[in-house]
Amino acid sequence: MTTALDIRKARRITGTSRAELKRAIGARESRLRPIVRHAMAQMAARLTRPELRHAWAMGGQAHAGLVAAARQAWTDAIPALVAALAAPLQKQDELLPTTAQQLAEREIGALIRDLADRQLLAVQAQLAALMDQGPSDAVLGAIARATGLTANQTAAVGRFVAAQLSSGASEQTALRAAETYADRLLAQRAQLIARTEAVRYTSQLVLERGADVGGIVVKQWVSARDENVDAICRALDNDERIPLEQPFTAFGLEFQGPPAHPGCRCVPEIWRVDA
Repeated sequence: MTTALDIRKARRITGTSRAELKRAIGARESRLRPIVRHAMAQMAARLTRPELRHAWAMGGQAHAGLVAAARQAWTDAIPALVAALAAPLQKQDELLPTTAQQLAEREIGALIRDLADRQLLAVQAQLAALMDQGPSDAVLGAIARATGLTANQTAAVGRFVAAQLSSGASEQTALRAAETYADRLLAQRAQLIARTEAVRYTSQLVLERGADVGGIVVKQWVSARDENVDAICRALDNDERIPLEQPFTAFGLEFQGPPAHPGCRCVPEIWRVDA
């Protein structure tokens, strides 16, 4: 931790105030959200009912062609996702290091691998849960529509359509209701992913900007500071400024910068300390 004298001599680095970073995050989130939602829709479109029925017949294990087709939807979205992150922002151009494109490509590559794997596992888990009952078109259609959700959300959609059918609804009515339910969850999920990745990328840019400045640079974790702040973010936002290379710590966890969790709204403010 820096001394009190160091902090008094600290000067905020241009373009890295909380207000400026919030605007940058908001702009990137707005760019990302429709692209993420479109990729989810494309992934669902490739998980057709015949494909899912075949996967169910195999014990809930999706065959290689199904896996490849579903992942391709995310692969196709990579250029648009990278551009949404790396494109300069007005009044923020000085914040972009020369490695902005590579940084965006690295982040999106990691995101795509994680999302595709998790979402296919969620679909497979739901199919496996249907092994004791023959899957109806309504159930399979609901699972396909839920592609892109977490495992718990996918299971919730499955339970929703099952409840509709058990209450006497027709397959068509049950599927229509399940699709509306799944679409609402997918919109929320797309927003969560977009927000998290916008925060992650903006945080990485800020920290890289600090490293480019040279000299003694300190950083501070700043939360949204409202009643919805997560406990870990409240603990990290402790008014301490620490050296740029030092991790933030709370509850035994370490972070170089936000996000601390999905949907995190925190930013890293940085200062240069004059000698």
